This record gives sequence, structure tokens and C-alpha cells, in this order.
Amino acid sequence: TARPASIPAHPLLSKLVLVPLFQQPAGCPRFIEDVRRNKVLLENAMDVDMAVQGTVRVLNMDYHKSVLIRYSYDNWQTFRDLHASYVPNSCDGFSDKFSFTIYAHFLVEGQKLSFAVCFRCLGQEFWDSNAGRNYTFHCYRKPLLPKT
Repeated sequence: TARPASIPAHPLLSKLVLVPLFQQPAGCPRFIEDVRRNKVLLENAMDVDMAVQGTVRVLNMDYHKSVLIRYSYDNWQTFRDLHASYVPNSCDGFSDKFSFTIYAHFLVEGQKLSFAVCFRCLGQEFWDSNAGRNYTFHCYRKPLLPKT
């Protein structure tokens, strides 16, 4: 018998996942050109067990630099800053790579996680906020396929 649509899926037959509401920037043919122009650009970000793991590319303007991820779980009523870590041996002369993880295991179905990237170097700040839209993940319940 079919289950009525109004009855939620059993938690053991489904799991929460974070789905990006944006295209991965590294897949864009202008990615390197955009890093050169903007000085900072999210490379990619994905859900790994209810945590957003991502990498950021920044222009290699100076040895001393920092990257932070500003994120919010409540549509920017509040936010937190997370310092990204330099990825060893990632400098290609032109750019450096930084990585980050935002834990989101406490999110509930329907909630969103949004973030933007800040690059600080030579006394300046450069932001990547997905052209003002921010990078957003939506939490939703994904049915698990029955094992055959």
C-alpha cells in the first residue's frame, strides 16, 4: 500500500542532506580570470555528512594573508567567522588554496546555511559573496533507497 504524501518519511528510511543552491565556481570556464579580477573566489563546496567542506582560491599578492568564512544559519540575523586553513603546497605562483569546514549537524529540514568569503591581504579586504547572493545550502530529507 502506498503511504499518503502527508505522512513524513520514517527517519530511518531517510537522511538529512545539504544541497547547494549555486553552481560550483571551479566548473566555470572563467574561473582563473575571475580569481585574477576578484582576488578571491570560492572554488567548491559540498556536503559531507552534514558539514560543508570547501576550498577557496586567492590571488598570491603577498606571503601574509588570511581567509575567513562568514556564515549564518538564520538568514544573517546572527553570523560567525571561521578562519580557513592554508592548503600546504597549493601555491601555483598565481594563487593559493585555503580549505574550510562548517559543521551543520544540528540543522533541521528546511533550514538554510549561507556564507561568504573574505580575503585579507596587504591591509585590504576582498569579498566573494556569489555576486551578492551568498553561497547557500538548503537542508532537506532525502529518502534512502531500499537495499535489494
